[in-house]
Amino acid sequence: MTISTPCFSTIGLVISSHYRQDNRRLLDVIATTERILVQCGSRPVLCISSANAQLDSLAWTSLTHPEIPEEIDLLIAIGGDGTFLNAAHIAAPLGIPVVGIHAGRLGFMADITTQDLQTSLIAILEGQYVIEQRLMLQAEIQRQDQCLATGYALNDVVINKRDIARMMEYDISIDGRYVSNHRADGLIVATPTGSTAYALSSGGPIIYPDMDAIVLVPICPHTLSDRSMVINGRHVIEVEVEDRHIAHTQLTCDGQRTRNLAYGDTVRVQCAPFRLMIVHPLNHDYFKILRAKLNWGKGNKA
Repeated sequence: MTISTPCFSTIGLVISSHYRQDNRRLLDVIATTERILVQCGSRPVLCISSANAQLDSLAWTSLTHPEIPEEIDLLIAIGGDGTFLNAAHIAAPLGIPVVGIHAGRLGFMADITTQDLQTSLIAILEGQYVIEQRLMLQAEIQRQDQCLATGYALNDVVINKRDIARMMEYDISIDGRYVSNHRADGLIVATPTGSTAYALSSGGPIIYPDMDAIVLVPICPHTLSDRSMVINGRHVIEVEVEDRHIAHTQLTCDGQRTRNLAYGDTVRVQCAPFRLMIVHPLNHDYFKILRAKLNWGKGNKA
């Protein structure tokens, strides 16, 4: 089957960092994806990815970051959630939609399975899809009224310490209003997308992906009454590092981009000025994903 006018003409591929010549499962998914794209009249190109130099063996045009806005109208992430996060950081600021093909482990975000790859991808290329917008976070490190660095996160912004045997101390303010002082191993500031990641394993709630909300989850707090808090996405969170004696405090965005913090630094977190557009098949069902990934209701008809 050939589609004369594809909905997405030039499609970028972001490949898992686990790409190897002997990774048969991933190689099969890559080959099937390429075949479908060519069959449907789209041009696949290799974008910036987390993969290693072995990708040079693939017979695709390779684009550098400055070329992407002019060339790409869809990104396909092939791998797990880490690969999807890499694609999100490329695509969201440029307004490029992303679709995830799950060839990794857990896979909350990459929702096209290898079993449904051909049916789902062809349907999307034919225009049978839905687009969901996901909130992203912007984090700034401020030191003495200067912005040292800015990072973005689809899942979460994490402030923690690397000293295993010590807690850290920090103050939280929201919209300039003091909330509380905390002693814990750190703090997770998560989006609804990230509510099923690190925040969930730290006791935070599951938040439906389309909500305009931010969740604050303390990591191993000293006081048991120090609980998670969900706020509206319009609010601005400021976290000030208060412990003079703690060393190696750090800020991490989506588990991939880390910067060191010092005593007195303030991390300012708010909604990013852009959102990620995720392309889903028409039969996308978030609750089905939760049931599958969290082993819910094994005895149900669902």
